[in-house]
Amino acid sequence: MSEFAREIGLELVENSRLAEEFSAQHGLINELFPYVYEASKRMSSRAISRWLESKGTKLSAATIAKALRNPKLYWEELAEEIEPAATIFCNSYDLLVEELLLKPELFLHFKDQPPGIARVTQHGVIDSHNEIQGAITKLNDWFKLPETAREECLAHAGLDFQAAIERAKKKGEEKHE
Repeated sequence: MSEFAREIGLELVENSRLAEEFSAQHGLINELFPYVYEASKRMSSRAISRWLESKGTKLSAATIAKALRNPKLYWEELAEEIEPAATIFCNSYDLLVEELLLKPELFLHFKDQPPGIARVTQHGVIDSHNEIQGAITKLNDWFKLPETAREECLAHAGLDFQAAIERAKKKGEEKHE
């Protein structure tokens, strides 16, 4: 290896260490997207970027604008993240996923109640309890999002609100028959 290549390589590695803080925030738009979306109704991408930077978070106006131009990717990612937790929770309390995600009051009603005894996983009660608690933690985060962001996420993920509400009503009527 030439001396030139070694020096350039060492300098590159040193620079990468200095840029580590920036690299660690690379996926931040994915985590912040629901909030960025909500803020974008009242603020420009530049204003959002400046505000985040004042809080010690580097997210460029270009990154924000790009995400807002193609939101489907971010909404789908969020929906894919919440769906397994919602499924676990709903299986534990005999609810429909759509019903739960559309009605935060259902989550609040059931989250502190013990699940049905038949909901034990094949790995046992402890695993089942831990799985349900993990789902509750994820759903707590979901329901802390602004309602409009949750609705937008579900709409982009392909949920037909009217059909989901009708299914939930029908299920409620069947239970009472």
